[in-house]
Amino acid sequence: MRREGIALVATLAVVVVIAILVFGTFFTTQLEIWTTRNDVTANQAYAVAQAGIQKYKTLAFQAFRYYLNNINAYGSELARYAQCGNLLTIGLDLNRDGIIAPGTDLPNGGTLTESVSFPDGSQGTYTVSLSVSGSYLTLRSVGQYGGAQATVTAVARVSSKGIFSNAIATGLGVGTLNGNLEIWGSVYAQATNPSDFVIGSSGAFKMHNYYTATQLAQLFGNNFTVDQIRNFLKLQAMEQRDMCATLSVTGGKVKIWGNSQIGDSSLPSGLNPTEGWNPKVDGVYVGSGTQGTQCNNVSEAPDVCVGGGANLYTSGGIGAFPYANPPAIPSLSGPCTNAGQTWRECLRNLAATQGVVLESGASSIPSSLVCNLNTILSGSTLTFGQTPITCLDGTPPNARGFVYTYDPTARQGTLTVYGTVNLRGYNLEFKEDVVVRYTNKATLFVEAKQNQGGNITLDGNLLPGQSFPDRDVLGLIAENTLTITGDTQNLPGSSPRQQVVMGLFYAGQRAIIQQNSTVFGTVVAREVCTSNNCNAGSGNTSIVQVPGLEFNLPPGFNLAPNTTSAFFGQLTYERR
Repeated sequence: MRREGIALVATLAVVVVIAILVFGTFFTTQLEIWTTRNDVTANQAYAVAQAGIQKYKTLAFQAFRYYLNNINAYGSELARYAQCGNLLTIGLDLNRDGIIAPGTDLPNGGTLTESVSFPDGSQGTYTVSLSVSGSYLTLRSVGQYGGAQATVTAVARVSSKGIFSNAIATGLGVGTLNGNLEIWGSVYAQATNPSDFVIGSSGAFKMHNYYTATQLAQLFGNNFTVDQIRNFLKLQAMEQRDMCATLSVTGGKVKIWGNSQIGDSSLPSGLNPTEGWNPKVDGVYVGSGTQGTQCNNVSEAPDVCVGGGANLYTSGGIGAFPYANPPAIPSLSGPCTNAGQTWRECLRNLAATQGVVLESGASSIPSSLVCNLNTILSGSTLTFGQTPITCLDGTPPNARGFVYTYDPTARQGTLTVYGTVNLRGYNLEFKEDVVVRYTNKATLFVEAKQNQGGNITLDGNLLPGQSFPDRDVLGLIAENTLTITGDTQNLPGSSPRQQVVMGLFYAGQRAIIQQNSTVFGTVVAREVCTSNNCNAGSGNTSIVQVPGLEFNLPPGFNLAPNTTSAFFGQLTYERR
């Protein structure tokens, strides 16, 4: 009996052990099946989330390009007149109807949910959310499939580099930037010699990323109060807290030397970074982004050469030029947006149809045009100074041409231009010690004829009559040289003043901006210099970019093709 009992117990023990082993094997197998199933489901959920993030990254970039091409229909006042303003702050207009409607479009701060089908017939869903702050865009996609969930987040930076969204844009180089030259805003060079320095800075050259209303008054020589300056500038352009200023060069190298300073190390007392003020420029982007201090042999020098006592204060540091399709510096002999025509031909046609053409040596002028240029002509130079002139075809406000009046007591002239005025074979001068106030959005196109004319000289002050750049903008196009002399202005009731000019300036060859001048707007030229010979800089020269000008171009400038390139760069990517 005892032996049989022991055998029974042993048998039962063996059975229990076998049962446990069988159950363990079954449980392990089921666990592996469940784990595999969960892995598959999780991967499917991730694939769904990934589909959402990829789709809406593409749609965001497409929307940004579309907004740039349809600026009047999209973008807030802040976005259009702040250099760092992101047009995507309104959200994504997926239907392109000018209205951001929740449910069909993706507003800033909003969400959209869509389905994704798999080959086996199963479905998942993703919910995409959009958040835009400054120039940064955050997309988050939450994918769901079979009870599993995955989240993918992407942060991208959105920017555009336009010819007219710079203080200086040049197709050859900016010569030597030295002396006391200061720039508020961006500098862009599209050069053709990658083994040479196309920009060289030394002396006390400075480049800034912000300005205040008080600094504006100083730039005007403290001859105008802040309230008076508001008559000249668009309200949103009265101060710029972060201009996203860049020094960008393609097809050449940059040398930053001497006591040059790119950006500022800190903000003045009273300005707070939490309120959007940023003293640092966005970055220096040249070629492939190589950098170093060995600059004696230019052919072996890095893309960006920094030395001497130069200081760089940047948010993005030194990097490669980011635009695959660099914006082109316009050329009169280059293409126009009208297929088969040059920019010169387009400008001439514009003047003939929506302005006037005044040609030196022409046997006659249209009978409907009331004009006697001889009253302001000396040699081959037309001068806006102390002599009034009317040169109109038709009656304002539907006239074409220009009217210039002069007040001898205030030494102030008023120039009203209707449309585009094409002056062929003439030079054009704005007289010293005269303040010329212009009205309307218009362009003066000065071109050469038989090697005569084609130059513009600004010897006096040139200011808008009303808010720049949204109401009054004057574009000056010189086929050859545009010179801003910097001559001291002696005006009634004040001490000698520094010269101030405001507008959009283009020179087919060389733009010379000499000492004691202040330029508000944009200077575009084959070569930009701060002296006649471009070998040495000059002192007390200031160039201030005015954000919003690129969206308020005077007639004819919009006919130059490929002047803006968009950039959409992913900064971070996170999966959870």
